[in-house]
Amino acid sequence: MNLAYLVPVTLCLGWMLSPDVFVRLGHAAGGNPSLFVLGLLFAALLAARTSSLIRHPHLQVQATVNLTALLIDGVGPTVATTLLVACRTALVVLIPTGVLVTSGYAFNEIFVYWFPNFGFAYLLLGLIAALHLVNESLAKKAQSVFAALVVISMLTLCVAGILTTSSSPVAVDSASFSAPLLIGSLLLFLGLEFSREAAGNDSHFAPTGAILVGLLLFAVWSIISVHHVAADRLSGTTIPHLITARAILGDTGRVLMGITIIAGTCGVVNALFHLAVGSFRDLAKQGLLPGHPQGDLLRCRYVILFTLIIGVLMGKGLAGYEILDTYIQAALLLWLFVTGVQSFSAAKLLNNRRVKHSWHGYAIMPVYTFAIIYLIVSDPEAITIVRFLGLALLATWIVTLLWLRRRPVKECGTIHPNKGAQ
Repeated sequence: MNLAYLVPVTLCLGWMLSPDVFVRLGHAAGGNPSLFVLGLLFAALLAARTSSLIRHPHLQVQATVNLTALLIDGVGPTVATTLLVACRTALVVLIPTGVLVTSGYAFNEIFVYWFPNFGFAYLLLGLIAALHLVNESLAKKAQSVFAALVVISMLTLCVAGILTTSSSPVAVDSASFSAPLLIGSLLLFLGLEFSREAAGNDSHFAPTGAILVGLLLFAVWSIISVHHVAADRLSGTTIPHLITARAILGDTGRVLMGITIIAGTCGVVNALFHLAVGSFRDLAKQGLLPGHPQGDLLRCRYVILFTLIIGVLMGKGLAGYEILDTYIQAALLLWLFVTGVQSFSAAKLLNNRRVKHSWHGYAIMPVYTFAIIYLIVSDPEAITIVRFLGLALLATWIVTLLWLRRRPVKECGTIHPNKGAQ
């Protein structure tokens, strides 16, 4: 597989191979492993169908897929800009703040005890920022290295987990049905926005490959976890992945999981920088990005801005408060909603072309919406999540509305519903 295919696949895997996801896997597996595996299969199938809709050949222009343009043409410039700016900003600021500090602690406790954990977190942030400032293409290629380290480490642990026996009793599934456990699987298969440039018929390769890798890894690791660690211990700790790794291979397992945490952190931060910059660039080309003149995005300024904000939040100790986890959950739910709106936009445009099964997009949107509402209502911090989402969307909508009233919007001209209809 050459880099033209490998890079977008590993970018799609950015969130799926992050430390936060492995924590979620451990908690879910400790709750009800069989139900969770079924949830993984359902979430993967839904993500695959969504990806195939938004990358349908009839929505490609000049052999490329522009998901930002799809959103603009589907729901209008104001709604599209509001959703993208609010979602991308929340993701690129909040998730890195949490995972970078986690990696700092992992490096301090597993590899070099005397090195300051926050110092290492800032080093990783500086590394990712430097890659983006030096060369965007180099930052994309580095993603393959980050993902390879995670996959190799996790495969080693999985093989060792299969070949070794455990002194812990084999876990028994809970008889109770847990809807949040089942529905929460949808949040694991996010970040599939990346594809090859000039993708053509290969536009499905990256997200499909990422989904397959994620599904296989999630299912195997979840099953191994409950066969090496007691279920109640998995669900009751903040480091289920580290506990499982140590149960499998002792100190060697801890080292492998430490590599996974650090490389996964670099991967997710790098991928989110690409995602935010890419979305902002597309909006800027249409004159839709508030405060930015129509034309090419001044990419380096945004990379520096993201880095400074994340650095300040880490310095203020936000990662030490449980509220950050709530904010990250809210950002993930908004990400899932944007994915649902993309499927709706694809269905709307494909229906105009009389494409078969385009109605699937209309069906996926309410499924995602129901899942989001249920996950909010069932969350102990529901009020905080609603307040965060409401303020973020309202503030972004007001700024966007004022910006679009002052400046003329360039015609998207990317998707023509009547062109090439069959």
